[in-house]
Amino acid sequence: LNSEYRIDFPRSDLAASLVWDVGQVSADDHFGIEDEVKHSLGVSLYFGSDVRMTLARRLDGAKNDDPKFYFRLAHAL
Repeated sequence: LNSEYRIDFPRSDLAASLVWDVGQVSADDHFGIEDEVKHSLGVSLYFGSDVRMTLARRLDGAKNDDPKFYFRLAHAL
């Protein structure tokens, strides 16, 4: 599940968003209550439709919960 609240800045190609990602990991082909749920919260900054920068941190108590930086380049056709 991915939920995003996005704000577009008027008269520019800039936008910002608050992002929440949730997922469940299972060793089987079914999911249950005993399977671990992972989630993270972050902020993104958009430059047009081709560039996105995101800073996110895991919230599920993992040992490696340092904030992560993601940079995405996409070419819109």
